[in-house]
Amino acid sequence: MELSAATRCRRSSSFGKCFTALKLLVVIAIITTCYFAFTDEKTKRSNAVRIRLAIDNLICTEIFRGDMSPEMLSHIKSKTTQVWFEKEKRADQTLYIPSELQKLGYKPPKLYIAYEVWSVLNQSEAECPVGSPSLTERSLLFMLHKNVTNSIVKRPEDADWIFIPYLSQIDCGHDVMNSYPRFQHAFDAVRHLGRRFIVYTARPWNARTMVHLETEEMLKRFKSLVVWSPEVRTINKWSLGTHEMWLARHVVVPQPPLEFEINDPAFKPSWQRKFEFCFQGTQINYQRIVTAKVLANRNDSFVYAGCRRQRKSMAASQLASASSRSLYSQCEFCIMPMGDSLSDKRLFDAMMSGCIPIIYEQLKPLPFAQFLDYRKFSLHLSSTFWKSDISGALDKIQTLSREKRSAMRHALLYAAHSISFSSSDGYSGLHYALALTSFSTVSNPIEKVHTSDDFHRTADLQGWWGIKKSKE
Repeated sequence: MELSAATRCRRSSSFGKCFTALKLLVVIAIITTCYFAFTDEKTKRSNAVRIRLAIDNLICTEIFRGDMSPEMLSHIKSKTTQVWFEKEKRADQTLYIPSELQKLGYKPPKLYIAYEVWSVLNQSEAECPVGSPSLTERSLLFMLHKNVTNSIVKRPEDADWIFIPYLSQIDCGHDVMNSYPRFQHAFDAVRHLGRRFIVYTARPWNARTMVHLETEEMLKRFKSLVVWSPEVRTINKWSLGTHEMWLARHVVVPQPPLEFEINDPAFKPSWQRKFEFCFQGTQINYQRIVTAKVLANRNDSFVYAGCRRQRKSMAASQLASASSRSLYSQCEFCIMPMGDSLSDKRLFDAMMSGCIPIIYEQLKPLPFAQFLDYRKFSLHLSSTFWKSDISGALDKIQTLSREKRSAMRHALLYAAHSISFSSSDGYSGLHYALALTSFSTVSNPIEKVHTSDDFHRTADLQGWWGIKKSKE
């Protein structure tokens, strides 16, 4: 018969010590309960970060393999930037609507930009310094202000949708989290202008910006609002499986920057790639640690897995988009293990560099997957927590023929240009986002999107990986 801890203590020769340990555990439990009950969320997050960093300092060591000199990275980076700037100079500024949308009879909806919101913010957008944290959100606003869709109207009563230029991370002299008006106040100021509204937020963590709400709560509270953002952090399979109506008003867009710098020459079969598999990032979970160790044991791969304490320095150096794209242009396959959010900036850096993504996360939010078949240019690993599983999967991927890789890279190039909001790509991504916004008001949008046999997709209406199987 199994004895309780207290009984075992009483029968032991060291009853006093054992009883003291039990009392200590009870005290710790009470303190922990009180802490979580009465400590505010900001303090909890701050202390959780300190605990994680303390553990990281004790157990984490860097994992590195691969020869990529700073000189080589700098050369590739300058070469890529030159290609993109030349392409931007040649960009055709006329309206371009993707063929997938033309088949559906899409036309850009009429938009009114609600600059009235700036009276609530008590400032002018022009006051914000160049390079402010909201630069990506401002770039979309400038894009719409230039009327690149030929559908901007001057009166709200003529509009199909009201775009709210609420910049969720802007500072411009304000104490960001205290004096800047929350989204609720901004929305109240423009609510009278129309019936349907759009807002774009660049970060997955809206609760940590001036919005002060998670995206799910935001969509449930403002039922006339469509949110463009990289992900919904609170999403789960159950939410997707039940097709909740609030989720139909979320449009998945890329992690910033929206305007892609695509290195077209890197997609050609003649382009030389030095590594078979690549991953760089921080060891913030077990899956990343295991992946890094598997790559470190291979002779054909590049891996640099830093520790949590290095996160900020890596974000400004190795993990900066330009540096990542330079590395990924030398890799056949780029591995996307789970991070601290479902959306992943490295996915888009890989796409711009012609590096075929290997996606781990089943609920990866994929921009415009209703129109783009991600199976044609990416791979998915379902069992990814054991070394043997990852190693075996990579060995199998390595056997893919040159013809198959070339075909995937050709599809990847098309997808990258389609997702991009850049003028050199005809603002294609902007049109996809507007189309999905319009479909959010249709009674049966899935049927609307899948009007022909050309639209056989792995994603459901909201653009999430692996929820719906394609029609064969």
